[in-house]
Amino acid sequence: MAAVPGTNNFDFTIGKKIPVGLGERRMLDLRVEAYNAFNHTQFTGIDSGARFDQSGNQTNLNFGAYNAARAGRVLAFMLRFAF
Repeated sequence: MAAVPGTNNFDFTIGKKIPVGLGERRMLDLRVEAYNAFNHTQFTGIDSGARFDQSGNQTNLNFGAYNAARAGRVLAFMLRFAF
């Protein structure tokens, strides 16, 4: 996804390769990935539907309120054995 002005996403990956057994052929690969690591809330929608009754009073109580946000923090773990 292309960067949009005002978005603050910080994605991190940390990995470790651990030798298992004799030689360098067998490896255990451990990886942790964090998307939107700091869980910075990014709102994407505002209710802009102004509705009025017959006397001209605003009836939409959510008018101007945020009604959608981008995905929050996502963590992914991976463990792989290479031989």
